[in-house]
Order: sequence, then structure tokens, then C-alpha cells
Amino acid sequence: MPMTLLVKGDVSSRGTLKSILGEFSKATGLTINFHKSTFVPLHVNQDTGRAIANVLGCALSTFPQTYLGLPLSP
Repeated sequence: MPMTLLVKGDVSSRGTLKSILGEFSKATGLTINFHKSTFVPLHVNQDTGRAIANVLGCALSTFPQTYLGLPLSP
């Protein structure tokens, strides 16, 4: 099931996000496939965006992109 999460775009939030996603997995028994996931930073500098994507283990992406077959843009 696709999911969109909005979080504050700073380095300290990345660990919290990773922890929340881990707890979600434990609670539901569902696993998150970070290799199929993308991180799309908005109003975040490139270095911070790359650092967050690296911690999450997902690809860094930009808009526009497709979400559930529909075009998505900021």
C-alpha cells in the first residue's frame, strides 16, 4: 500500500522518522521496502536531502512524478 509521509526536513528528524517506520513495521507485521521507496525533499538543500535518503535507504527523487498512476507535482 503506497504511503506518503510529511516530516520536517532536517537531519535530526531522519532518525525519528526511521524509528517511527520501524515501530510501524513491528506493530503491523508489514515491512517497508525502502528499495521501492523514494524520498522527495521540498525546500531542503541537496546535501540534507541526500543524507536523509541515505539514512532511510531509499532513492532521492524530485517532482513531477507518478503516484498511483496519477501525475503528482508540488
